[in-house]
Amino acid sequence: MRYHTATMTALLGLTATPALAGSWIESSNGDISGNRLAPSLLNIALGGNQITGTFGSGDLDYLRIDVPAGLQISAITVTSYSGGSVSFIGIQAGTTFSIAPNIASPGALLGYALFGGADLNTNILPAIATGSGALGFTPPLNAGSFTLWLQETAGTTEYGLNIVAIPAPGSAAVIVLGALALQRRRR
Repeated sequence: MRYHTATMTALLGLTATPALAGSWIESSNGDISGNRLAPSLLNIALGGNQITGTFGSGDLDYLRIDVPAGLQISAITVTSYSGGSVSFIGIQAGTTFSIAPNIASPGALLGYALFGGADLNTNILPAIATGSGALGFTPPLNAGSFTLWLQETAGTTEYGLNIVAIPAPGSAAVIVLGALALQRRRR
């Protein structure tokens, strides 16, 4: 099977996996929004999507993540954590967080979890998916808009999360990767 050079170049562009695809780094992008109705926006790209922030007791971070068609979130890994004992992460489907934190209940959340220093290099997405009393979901998270609510439970914390996006089954990127692997085997 022969491929045209321009076609192969375009297909390879679809499968490139940068070490860090998208990011929201508070020191360079500014403070993550504290407004649940106007969360900061992170467009998720294939690969790792880094979030780093700082918050103190009472400071809320709301971050909207848009996962494009053909991708899915396979992991949310804690990459750094210093300060407080544990922090809260909750998730809702949609472009805003529909419920105020002072009246939020687990049943209003797609999922939630507590995370801290003990979770370094750990994928917390399964824990978020099974938060007690939450709506729940089965990872991975498919394409769509989701809003994260992050909050410190006590003290001041610096945190880092890596949201890992992979090709969804049946997506063009998976098909291309399979075709490239088949082509390599034939050689």
